[in-house]
Amino acid sequence: MGFLNVKGGVLTYNEYKNKIHTYKQHGLSQFKSLYVAHKDRYIPLKDLKWGEEMEYQIYKNDKATNQIKLSTRGPELINTFNESPLSQEKEIILMPEFGSWMIEAVPSKPYNSIIDAAELLSCEEKLHDRRETLDKFF
Repeated sequence: MGFLNVKGGVLTYNEYKNKIHTYKQHGLSQFKSLYVAHKDRYIPLKDLKWGEEMEYQIYKNDKATNQIKLSTRGPELINTFNESPLSQEKEIILMPEFGSWMIEAVPSKPYNSIIDAAELLSCEEKLHDRRETLDKFF
């Protein structure tokens, strides 16, 4: 996603380049804090879960100006899809992403195994099915 400042503006490289060292230090400090907090935590292999996501950007075609523009309908589309029977049937949930013009599609349940080949390979088919389902819905 990149770096966003508190005021919500995007920095140019020239504005950012003098801050690179500081941001690296903050990142390393945050990593160290998380590592120290969880380094002795044990999670049995059977309890590890995983999933995947597909991110979508929402655009609209403004025919009056012949331009493609970002659409802020993300929350509306998320609610519409998640309340539809299709969401339950295909086991897909839409979630908000960075802005109201972005959504992500995730499985409604995590995958159950990180060592079972059939479970791992099922991911590809589910991603393909999710893409087809959402292409038809929207």
